[in-house]
Amino acid sequence: MRAETCWTLQVLTSHYSFKSCEGINSIFKFMFPDSDIAKRFACGERKAAYLSTFGIAPHFLSLLKGKVCDQSEYVLLFDESLNSEMQSKQLDVLVRYWNADKEELRYFTSYFLGHADAQAVHDKFESVCGDLGYEKLAQLSIDGPNVNWKVFRLIQEDVQKQTEKKLLNVGSCGLHVIHNSFRDGCSAVEWAVETFLTSVRWLFKDSPACHEDYTSVTGSNSYPLDICRHRWLENVPVVERALEIIPFVVQYITAAKSGKVTEPKNK
Repeated sequence: MRAETCWTLQVLTSHYSFKSCEGINSIFKFMFPDSDIAKRFACGERKAAYLSTFGIAPHFLSLLKGKVCDQSEYVLLFDESLNSEMQSKQLDVLVRYWNADKEELRYFTSYFLGHADAQAVHDKFESVCGDLGYEKLAQLSIDGPNVNWKVFRLIQEDVQKQTEKKLLNVGSCGLHVIHNSFRDGCSAVEWAVETFLTSVRWLFKDSPACHEDYTSVTGSNSYPLDICRHRWLENVPVVERALEIIPFVVQYITAAKSGKVTEPKNK
């Protein structure tokens, strides 16, 4: 069972199909002819799917619930779209919370609906909030449709009944509101952060020669990352990488201007 569980975890984390498990027992028997475990290993398509759905998934979901319940507050996010394979509406629920000193966004669960009106969506959220607790729900992240606003109002009523508190309301789409607020703040201080991050990325984009010269001059194999213009708060790794490599970029540009290496075309 331990070997089969480890193999199923490998299938999930590497995004193998369950179909790829068919015949794997024969391969393991051939690879490890002296192993009693390999001889008894039997984790084909259906067993891998069964272990994933009824063993591994509930275990990790319970760990996630425990982690969220230990937090002082959390945010629920949801989105619904047509599942063309099942011909039903798929309601995906995610949870955002602070883990130590960083924010984490984790998938929580999915529901499949025929009529996805506000009451139907609200009924599913009652189950989620029942597990995680109304008292720690800080915000419900939604997008623009009116049905989602009604869901917000219904959840707001539940929270007020349970805790006498109100949810944080930052508009029809908290994601874009917060991102755009941060972007406007960067523009207001006139630091030209976006221009710099874009320019330093284009310096090396699609230029193997620049990559080679940069590495030969600086000894660094770290390069700028792509900036996302409409999700500013997700650009933290981009900014951290830029701060890390600024001395190397300056060293490379100085070498290019002095003629030690070819001056980049994407300057």
